[in-house]
Amino acid sequence: LTELEQRVLDAEGRADEAEDK
Repeated sequence: LTELEQRVLDAEGRADEAEDK
């Protein structure tokens, strides 16, 4: 993955965690 793609995945992961809580 490129740096940009990795940042997008990280952001999505954080969003999913926030929704679970």
